[in-house]
Parts: sequence; C-alpha cells; structure tokens
Amino acid sequence: EIEGLLSNTRLLSLTGAGNAGISNAIMRDQQDIRVIRVVVEPGGKRAMHTHTDVKFHLFVPITGPMVVDLDGGQTADVPAWQPYYMKAGTQHGFHNTGSSAVEIMEIFVK
Repeated sequence: EIEGLLSNTRLLSLTGAGNAGISNAIMRDQQDIRVIRVVVEPGGKRAMHTHTDVKFHLFVPITGPMVVDLDGGQTADVPAWQPYYMKAGTQHGFHNTGSSAVEIMEIFVK
C-alpha cells in the first residue's frame, strides 16, 4: 500500500542555488507532521539549509545510502532504512555519491 502511494506522488524538481538532481513531493502536511518523498539522482546534491518550523525530523534513505552534510564540513554516511535524527535548526544538506537514484522519506514532527 505504501509503495502504491509513493508511485502516485508527483515529484517536482527542487531548484535554487546549490541544488542539483533533486526532486520532491509532499505526501502529507498537517498540523503536527509533514512527510516528504525526495529523489536524489546520482551526483545530486541538496544545498545546506535548516528547518526552524519543526521540533525535529527524520531523514530516511530508502533505496540506497546517502551522505548527510552537516555544519562545519562534517558528514554522516546514512545506510538505507537507517533513520537519521536532526533537531530543529540543524544546518544540513545531503548528496548522493552512488550510481543510482536514491529515494528518501523525510518525516518532520512539528
């Protein structure tokens, strides 16, 4: 059932400085939670940014590993299906070093 939901979600390219090969779609947005599907093409990169409108969020690569870029030049290798926890205001970005597109689910708790 989740797979069917994901395949019907319309992805839109994420533009803006520092973003390349990133598409996303909001799957659910309500008062207490927001869920976003993200697809990162090989070599794709999400610019550094923060989320100040949430308490925390989980970054969950699904179809392959991802690298989360953190403030100060630090990185975290995140395997598929391993949730990576970030508090509100955490400066972060991410990129795909693999040869295949990676699907990610981001879950934001408001």
